[in-house]
Amino acid sequence: MGYYYDSNNLLKITDITYLPKLLELLKVAKLNRDSDEFDRLEPAVTEALMNMGYMNEENLHAVKKGCLNLLSKIKE
Repeated sequence: MGYYYDSNNLLKITDITYLPKLLELLKVAKLNRDSDEFDRLEPAVTEALMNMGYMNEENLHAVKKGCLNLLSKIKE
């Protein structure tokens, strides 16, 4: 449960270079929905991705493309 106390630090991430790692965390959270720890991780990662997308239009397109790609892989 240690990450939970530091999860607010995720919200400070706005650099697009961290997009792959955030998407990786989101994938882990979505695939492990039976764990309370991962249920709490998903909203923090989602908000961090939204904050990253708000920075500029390029980020928005990159975040949108990454999320759509991730969701299509999870559905397979």
